[in-house]
Amino acid sequence: MRHVDYRCDHRVAHVTLRRPPVNVLDRATIAELEQALALAEADGASVLVLQSSDPRTFSAGVAVQDHSADVVAETMQAFHRLFRRLYRAPFVSIAKVRGRCLGGGCELALFCDLVIASDTAEFALPEIALACFPPVAVSAFPYRFGRAAMELIVTGDAVPAIVALRAGLVSRYVPRDEIDEHVESLAAGLAAKSAPALRLTVQTTRRLWSPGFEKALDDAERTYLEQLPALADYGEGMRAFLEKRPPRFEQDTVDERGDMR
Repeated sequence: MRHVDYRCDHRVAHVTLRRPPVNVLDRATIAELEQALALAEADGASVLVLQSSDPRTFSAGVAVQDHSADVVAETMQAFHRLFRRLYRAPFVSIAKVRGRCLGGGCELALFCDLVIASDTAEFALPEIALACFPPVAVSAFPYRFGRAAMELIVTGDAVPAIVALRAGLVSRYVPRDEIDEHVESLAAGLAAKSAPALRLTVQTTRRLWSPGFEKALDDAERTYLEQLPALADYGEGMRAFLEKRPPRFEQDTVDERGDMR
């Protein structure tokens, strides 16, 4: 694998994103992540730690170039397979987050069972700024995080780690120079527990925590692929991002009678 490192020791699998400069998740990297999850299952891991090799960025999200009309369905389906696999996984997933955690990278981190954030971490779902939405977040996060999820989704604003902790988005907030040791200790403690009991517990908890997730993801994916492309603003948002300029969105106007036109 070119952009993902994998190792498994003492029933703890470590999956490390290594795609500089900001760990953009293109289709090749998404495929490697799915391969790493499969390896963790085959190795009988009880715990999986998902992390970045760069302390400045966990991930900037899914590649905008892979949202073009000819490949967006393939990209979306591949990305969502990761989450279906995590949802059913026989191990506890831990996201170790340092630095920026944006878009699809934010979805990937916050979807993990436990999220350990350093004091440098910040989380954002900026898709709304491009006139689109994050399908995994709208499918799973309202179950898990309530109104905090809605604010994250509709504002696109960045949330620093300490605020994310207070909102329940992350599990623990750790100083940057202690996060490696903290996560390793947590993972080792979990791996020392009964593997069958841990597996049954975490799979049951996920199922009860987000009972409608897989159907909701189907609905969100269908809406993203069938309805968003019909919006002129969606294409404008993508073009503006690639051209590095502010988008020029169409705005509804109100006539003198107050009717929308």
